[in-house]
Amino acid sequence: MAEQTVRVIVDGKEFSASGEKTILQLFNESNLEHPQICHVPEVDPIQTCDTCIVEVNGKLLRACSTKLENGMHIERQSQRAKEAQTEAMDRILENHL
Repeated sequence: MAEQTVRVIVDGKEFSASGEKTILQLFNESNLEHPQICHVPEVDPIQTCDTCIVEVNGKLLRACSTKLENGMHIERQSQRAKEAQTEAMDRILENHL
């Protein structure tokens, strides 16, 4: 089956990519800096650190495991996303002190 190209909006800018990719893969391939402490490209998403949280169409989702879908509006720096990322980092630091 042919790979589907999707269009998404990231922080107000339009991007096109394969629908087989995750949000985090799009960020990395587009040189968009984004937190990703547990991300290892050679393995499936670990989904434990939550530092990659983004807001997608009003919902908080993990960028590492969420596949791109046509029409997504992705916000890396929304207040809700930043609060979730900070909370995740605080949890990590608390568990390692």
